[in-house]
Amino acid sequence: ATDAFSGVEQTYLSVNGKTFLPSDGMRFSEEGYYLLRHYAVDRVGNASEPVQIRFYIDKTPPVTNLKMVNATKNIFGPKSTLSIPSQDTLSGVHVSYYKWNSGVYKRSYKNRILFEGVKEGANILQFYTEDLVGNTEGIHKVTLSFDKNGPEVSHEIKGDQYIEGGKVYLSSRSQIFLKAVDEMVDIQSIEYQVNGLSYGNYGISFRPPVQTGEFKMDYQGIDIIGNKSILASANFVVDSQSPTTRLITDGVTYRRGPNVIWVNTKTRISLKALDNVSGVQSIFYKFNENKELLYKGPFTISDEGRHTFQFSSVDHVNNKEVLTPVLLVVDDTPPEIKAVFNRSAVGSEGGDGEDKIDVYPLYTTLFLNADDNSAKLKGIRFSINGSPNEAYQEALLLDKPGNYYVIVEAEDNLGNISNKKMIFIVKAG
Repeated sequence: ATDAFSGVEQTYLSVNGKTFLPSDGMRFSEEGYYLLRHYAVDRVGNASEPVQIRFYIDKTPPVTNLKMVNATKNIFGPKSTLSIPSQDTLSGVHVSYYKWNSGVYKRSYKNRILFEGVKEGANILQFYTEDLVGNTEGIHKVTLSFDKNGPEVSHEIKGDQYIEGGKVYLSSRSQIFLKAVDEMVDIQSIEYQVNGLSYGNYGISFRPPVQTGEFKMDYQGIDIIGNKSILASANFVVDSQSPTTRLITDGVTYRRGPNVIWVNTKTRISLKALDNVSGVQSIFYKFNENKELLYKGPFTISDEGRHTFQFSSVDHVNNKEVLTPVLLVVDDTPPEIKAVFNRSAVGSEGGDGEDKIDVYPLYTTLFLNADDNSAKLKGIRFSINGSPNEAYQEALLLDKPGNYYVIVEAEDNLGNISNKKMIFIVKAG
């Protein structure tokens, strides 16, 4: 207080409504709210009007916390956000400072912490805040790990798979698994696409496209702090088609339709399969009621008769062809020749018993025929008295007298040939 004339005699103070007391000044040791009233008296007894002031005494420093977004377990990355929001309930926050490792303290703007001076791995972050009346909190010190690397991604094929010539062949039944591994943090997701079409986030294994042909798969792992892996790619070839197999014969063969085949015991039977994508892995066959066997090379069949034969192929991604059934008939037996005269013999000449030669009257007719119960008859040829063979087409009319030596040949559709020799005499009258 001041007085321009007689001077100030005494100053009186009242704190929080208490009695006015003479005072030369006062210290406020307790934090809190205060109502201060004061007046002064000069040397001749004049007193000033009381004046009051309301104020707070703030002795508490601010409280600062570390807030981490896109971070986990004290691990952060390039896409993380670190901030140090602080609170001061009385005078308010003035400024916050932070530093990384052994660097210098920097002022934080809008509570943000920049990553300058951060190294990969463990880092020490220190920070504190000062309020508007100079109260400074103790330095916070925390160890944080900086992870700038994305996950390691890979894929695995389970089921049908074949690798040849740098290409990976799959079937439409194959299962594709995607994996992502991160040594520091958990995985958030794996995004993938097939042939440029996004399939979103990977959840469970999936199968390749059904259509036969090449396809490309791209995928990328993302960890929970936003780090992305490299964009991995893999190319595959889908084989959804089964091989085709055909039966080939080398030797005497007769076919009646595609699935009924006559052969003889010398005919070599082979199987040939074709697959234009992953290629043929194996050919299997089944003979009659026997178990299925792996085809290894051409073979013959020694047992005459009818045999059921089934075959199929499997390609390198286990597409199996539907069984092809074939009836194989093995026939080494020639036709049985039959010769019949329309008239009975009128006598015989020559020796006794089998050496006798039958005699037939002029204009007797000779009928030729042959039976074949398997490959069926192809034709009959005959020769009379050494003449060239000619095809039998109609009954032979014996209109010339004399001695006859007839050779008959019958051939079936497999080329099995039988012969019959006939000696007889034709006489007139």
